[in-house]
Amino acid sequence: MQFSTVSFHSCRIIFCRSILVSLVILLGATSVFAESPNGVGSLAAREDKKGKERIKVVVKGIKDPLLSNVYNRLAIYRLRSHPRLQKVSVYQLFRQAEDDIKQALAPFGYYHPEIDAKITLLTRSQQGKEMWKVSFVIDRGLPVIISEVELICAGEGRNNKVLNKQLRSFGLKKGDILNQQIYEREKKQLINAALGEGYLNAGFSESELRIDPARNIGSIRLHLDSGDRFQFGTTTIMTNPPGGFRDSLLQGYLPWKEGDPYSVAKLFKLQSILYGAEYFTTQPCFDILPTCKAYVL
Repeated sequence: MQFSTVSFHSCRIIFCRSILVSLVILLGATSVFAESPNGVGSLAAREDKKGKERIKVVVKGIKDPLLSNVYNRLAIYRLRSHPRLQKVSVYQLFRQAEDDIKQALAPFGYYHPEIDAKITLLTRSQQGKEMWKVSFVIDRGLPVIISEVELICAGEGRNNKVLNKQLRSFGLKKGDILNQQIYEREKKQLINAALGEGYLNAGFSESELRIDPARNIGSIRLHLDSGDRFQFGTTTIMTNPPGGFRDSLLQGYLPWKEGDPYSVAKLFKLQSILYGAEYFTTQPCFDILPTCKAYVL
């Protein structure tokens, strides 16, 4: 059996603040061009230098969220206002557009779109620069359908009600259109549910998304191994100055006892209790910093 010791530290009657920094990295489409003699690569590397729009890009036949993803992926749309656009680079961007569109639609389950693409030279600006209109009429085609979903929870948490409820509510079912964004979101929610229930070593022993574009079918295979469930061990409370509060007083606020299953919800409950306690009204700043050490007894 595994136990974890959770220690709470304080400073000037303020529980030590733990700062959790979450780095959210927005992964946009990478540049579709390598550096090349005609300068298209350098255009993609400097796409933040905007000027007056020189390419009018129109996409028809699809709606959000597919439409937004197509625009985000299209290099010709991202570079439509670049001041260094030249005729040769415009046509290279136009030829690349079909691949961009296919890559934008694939995560939503559409692998066989039909694309009617046109480019038209409109006019020259007052500065003598050429201006174009490009249009894409998209028939997204038949989608990939989920033909099989296998979700298994193993380990000590196999009978946990919260984890099994999360498995039953998995966002992709047999017969649904494949959506890789939903797939990744549901995987994260499964892990978060396990962590919240005290299975701190939870992970996937098998994680497989199979796609057969030729047959327009896909299958999901996820095996969640919860590992052992951690339990609250001895809770040590430190104050500065020492003895600022009776240990028995602070221990009385704890919403758990030694041996209870570890729960993130109980940590937040303690935080809420401390916020509401009259002893801390002058400086109600309580952030909980758990320090977990596993012991095998």
